[in-house]
Amino acid sequence: MKYKLISFDLDGTLVNTLPSLAYVGNLWLQGLGIKPVDPADYAFLVGRGSKNHVIDLLKYVDYPPYDAEFLQLQWQRYIELLKNNGTYKVQPYPGLVELLESLKKADISYIVYTNKKETVAARVLQAAYAGTGIEFPVIYGDKPGNIIKPDVTRLLAYMKEHSLSPAQVMHVGDTNVDMQTAHNAKVTATGVLWGFRDKAELQAAGADYLVQTPAELQRLILQNI
Repeated sequence: MKYKLISFDLDGTLVNTLPSLAYVGNLWLQGLGIKPVDPADYAFLVGRGSKNHVIDLLKYVDYPPYDAEFLQLQWQRYIELLKNNGTYKVQPYPGLVELLESLKKADISYIVYTNKKETVAARVLQAAYAGTGIEFPVIYGDKPGNIIKPDVTRLLAYMKEHSLSPAQVMHVGDTNVDMQTAHNAKVTATGVLWGFRDKAELQAAGADYLVQTPAELQRLILQNI
């Protein structure tokens, strides 16, 4: 059956945000008097939402025990840094512009389904795709009152609103969280290997398909037309 909707993760899928995530994370650690973490290590410290990212970073640097008040304060401090620096050196992965253009020509809709703060996600996408003509009219991200991935409440609501069956939808991402998201919605789970995580993680999480490049993903989607 023809795919009518592609749901994309953002970080590590649509946009290479690793430089910005490392920059913001290390600025935040600096405020605690902690030495910076190797930027490459951030690839394994993100993907579960900003609050979990703060928790994971504190654990990664062996921070002493802390209470809920400390966590809330540090999370808010991280969010402010992210708001101000979230677009640092962001750029789309090679081939993504062409992929998104091909979806538009084929009349296949796409949305962004991310655990990034929704307001930050919009700014990141705007900055990364500036001058390309690519727009992202539907962005679902982390905001008050909503549960983050792998919850699929908003994805299912979108599918219902647009009369889409699970067989007509594919979720694309680079982490095990994305594969679980797809399974929770009973849609096709496609893992990308140009992102932050490796093949083993995506396979273990039950990816239906794995793709090396955006061109390969384009062929996978369009072959079902």
